[in-house]
Amino acid sequence: MLVVRAVSLLMGSFNASDHSIRNDFEHRILLYQFDEILDPNVLKQMVYKENTEEPYQVESGEMVYWKVVRIVDVFEMVDKVTFEQGAEVYSRFFIEEGLTSEKIISKYFSDFDWEKTN
Repeated sequence: MLVVRAVSLLMGSFNASDHSIRNDFEHRILLYQFDEILDPNVLKQMVYKENTEEPYQVESGEMVYWKVVRIVDVFEMVDKVTFEQGAEVYSRFFIEEGLTSEKIISKYFSDFDWEKTN
């Protein structure tokens, strides 16, 4: 039985030199298809591993990279769709001085936090 899941992620931008988090965040929704329902811990490990990006240089000359800071939600897709594994279907950036992942979760995703419940 194929199971399609939409995974809602909060990504964070990090300095490659010291791994400190920057004030840049992105909310992404990705699609995954599995042969069976995955254990939440297995799903979490897979999502974190597959969504860490290689460092790249920004305009200031710094090297940065993006990685998952929180899995916000995981929900089953009920419609039949064809897609490439890990296809991105939504993206929104949050760039603000003093912003943290906890502030974003509290303000925009206060009704549910998958990672805290699994």
